[in-house]
Amino acid sequence: CSLGFAQKPVLKFNADKKFKIVQFTDLHIVWENPNSDIAFERMNEVLDAEKPDLVVFTGDMIYSKPADQNLRKVLKTASDRKIPFAITFGNHDHEQGMTNDELFKVAEGIPYNVTVDEVPEISGTGNCALAVKSSDGSKDAAVLYCLDSNAYSSIEGVDGYDYIKFDQVDWYLNRSAEF
Repeated sequence: CSLGFAQKPVLKFNADKKFKIVQFTDLHIVWENPNSDIAFERMNEVLDAEKPDLVVFTGDMIYSKPADQNLRKVLKTASDRKIPFAITFGNHDHEQGMTNDELFKVAEGIPYNVTVDEVPEISGTGNCALAVKSSDGSKDAAVLYCLDSNAYSSIEGVDGYDYIKFDQVDWYLNRSAEF
């Protein structure tokens, strides 16, 4: 349960049996930077035009301190419109003075966040399955999986970005079998 409201929104196909998702990735928002204002303008334009059922922020959302305020400002673009949203982290989010776990706690307090860290014991933060109900609400009609791709390679001699780990794949295989 989120600190920001009593109950998470239910994701559901509309009466036309459609479910629209908007994804924002690699925003690299720098606190109080005029160049980042342009990113907010574009996000607002997209959200106003598309009127999505879900917004998914897929990593590298923030690129400066104060990390908590910066993240809140990004996520409010969806929350202020009462649009459910989910988050996954990129390789830069945790570099702004807070860990991904700490940032996840910040996000938990923002209304309309549907992300749940279902399996905190496996690699990454915020790995979850988001069920989308049928238009009549009678059954799960689709499932969206959010997986943290982690930060940088931890394999000696392998430079570059990290990857989805085997424990995350195992969780996905077991969780998807439930649906």
